[in-house]
Amino acid sequence: MGVGVERLCEGANFQIPFNTDEINLIYQFGEQGKAETCASLSAILPQIRDSDTRQIVSGTLKKLNVLSEKACAELTDTTKRRKLTERDHSIRTRLAKAKEQAKQPTVAEGKQHRTTAKVRGIWHYETFPIRAGNGCQL
Repeated sequence: MGVGVERLCEGANFQIPFNTDEINLIYQFGEQGKAETCASLSAILPQIRDSDTRQIVSGTLKKLNVLSEKACAELTDTTKRRKLTERDHSIRTRLAKAKEQAKQPTVAEGKQHRTTAKVRGIWHYETFPIRAGNGCQL
């Protein structure tokens, strides 16, 4: 499935679609220019043992090679910015959830048992958490 990323083919009037795997490769191995990006992907190709992954990398290289230098640089830059924005949003979302969960009392904090004792005429209050499995019901 594509991710809605297409670039105009150099010297032609049609768009080249990039799927999610290809976009992820461009994010990981994209460099400043087309030649550097293609060289980076070409360098990993001999190390890939999995035929499906090898095919994805080869396909990405073929697609990048038909793009203009400008379109390739634009694609790499846009991809990196979008991935960083997604990552930052994900981090902010997870931090907000963690902060919200930290505000919620845990079972031990929410259910406590109080005991009182009179020692030398002074009332002392002691609070301790009730833990599951010690015969008490929560």
